[in-house]
Amino acid sequence: MKLKLLSAATLITLANFSQTSLASEFDVSANATIVSQDVFRGVDASQEDPAFQGDITAENGGFSFGAGASTYDFGGSDDGIELDLIVGYKMPINDDFSIGFGLTEYTYSGTSSSTTEFNIIFDISNFAIGLYSDVDLDTEYLSVDTDFALADDLSLKLHVGNADSETDFAVGIDYKIVEQFSVFATVTEHTADAIGGNFLIGGTYSF
Repeated sequence: MKLKLLSAATLITLANFSQTSLASEFDVSANATIVSQDVFRGVDASQEDPAFQGDITAENGGFSFGAGASTYDFGGSDDGIELDLIVGYKMPINDDFSIGFGLTEYTYSGTSSSTTEFNIIFDISNFAIGLYSDVDLDTEYLSVDTDFALADDLSLKLHVGNADSETDFAVGIDYKIVEQFSVFATVTEHTADAIGGNFLIGGTYSF
């Protein structure tokens, strides 16, 4: 637990420093999140325990560079901190359509090996269609995400993804309490019998 709390605090400190040093050349954003359970593409990644998460992204001229961190627990001795390193480029076609290309390196402090994933994402109005290919795991993932405003500061988020003939779904509500802090609740479901569904709640502070 001390390692998890220290990692979360370190990430927040780095986010504040990075925003100050990069703001003159890049648009920098960062978030810190605590969530009741870490679920990735419909699959539990924290043994149903809370997770501390954070991310920082710097953007300039369509290029983006970022990092995300989360506590994780895959069971047994495979737990610790996941660190994801991300680079990408988004090319706008018109006001309602853009194409993005990206690469993510997933690394783990436990026994899991790091993996590299390429992606291409089509943003069409308020829909995002993503194609992901992990070259180390030899897996592919297709997702569709969208969100709708239900009221001032209240939004509905929908997700569906597919990999290896199995599908995951997610429905979430996000409510902005103040400009920099929002809370959320999400229900997920996976068609694989061994995975099933999850319900998670959390809060995010944006820097």
